[in-house]
Amino acid sequence: MKTNFCPNCGTRLKKGDKFCPNCGTNIQSESEQKSPDDSVKKKELSKKTKKLSGSDLNLLNKKIELENNQSGIVKKAWYLAGFFLLVIILAFMDMDSLPIHPAFVMLSIFFLIMSVIIAFMFRNREKKLQKLITGENLIAQWVLTPGQKKKYANYLFKFESGKNQIILFSISFIAIIV
Repeated sequence: MKTNFCPNCGTRLKKGDKFCPNCGTNIQSESEQKSPDDSVKKKELSKKTKKLSGSDLNLLNKKIELENNQSGIVKKAWYLAGFFLLVIILAFMDMDSLPIHPAFVMLSIFFLIMSVIIAFMFRNREKKLQKLITGENLIAQWVLTPGQKKKYANYLFKFESGKNQIILFSISFIAIIV
């Protein structure tokens, strides 16, 4: 029968101990030790990750096609703001051929303000999402496969999208009440 000792502190171990009772070192039996294949795979992976430079990662980022759907919302909000501004301008020109009711003008002013606020709010979100997609100003960097990166970005997008919908419904509710 073989007596086991801790490789770290030398304390005698009981049969079946997985950790040293003195120092807490993980004790692996010979059958549980890493196979040579695992260590070879880890070495190959570390060599591959060391070879990746910042420019390589930028190329990978460009190849991954992620859509920034926030930009569509911003464009629509600006188009609506332009439409309501046009209605307001036409109302103040006092054209007899195109009479516009004062209540419609007040609603147009309100929707113009709301559209501009939404455009600026979603513009900030668009910039944040674009930085996430491109990896701009990273402090830390993980090596992800393109599929993992796409899943992660989509997960974050869905999370932000949920918050955006809450904000949109809140603004719509306030608009209806006012």
